[in-house]
Amino acid sequence: AHPDVDCHAVGMSASIMHMPTGLFVSGSYGWVEDDNRQALFDAALNPDIDVDDRDKHWYVVAGIEKNFFGIGNTTIYGEYFRGEAGAAIVSGSSGTGLPKTFKDLYITDSEVDIWGFGLVQTIDAAAMDLYVGYRNFSPDVRTYDSKNRRHGKLDLEDFQAVMAGALIKF
Repeated sequence: AHPDVDCHAVGMSASIMHMPTGLFVSGSYGWVEDDNRQALFDAALNPDIDVDDRDKHWYVVAGIEKNFFGIGNTTIYGEYFRGEAGAAIVSGSSGTGLPKTFKDLYITDSEVDIWGFGLVQTIDAAAMDLYVGYRNFSPDVRTYDSKNRRHGKLDLEDFQAVMAGALIKF
């Protein structure tokens, strides 16, 4: 009998800005490993399959932040994120809200690449930030079908999002 989780995790980040020019770069890296993930899959599946027991990510954003117009800082940035998730048993669990066709489907590992860019305009007199950004999401999910005992891949398309809004600080 194994406990539900036996995790180890590392997370780190760093940022730097050149104050005279406003050029900046920031990044992060992290991972979490669950030593019992394989055991959880072994209990749910027959035959046993090898699963990835580590989730990890890295992220970088770079750009410029400067008061170009005299009303507040303007930030122009580009970003990239890569996330890799190990095995997940949720699709085979009851109560997930997934269609019944996913009942015997288990995620063995997955990846997502996200890239984007955006602009934030601060208006100092109103204590407000106006923002607009674009992101492209590219997922890749590998599966195991326990009913038919075969490995596969979900047919997922890229997804794009445009976000815009205002933040008023009070």
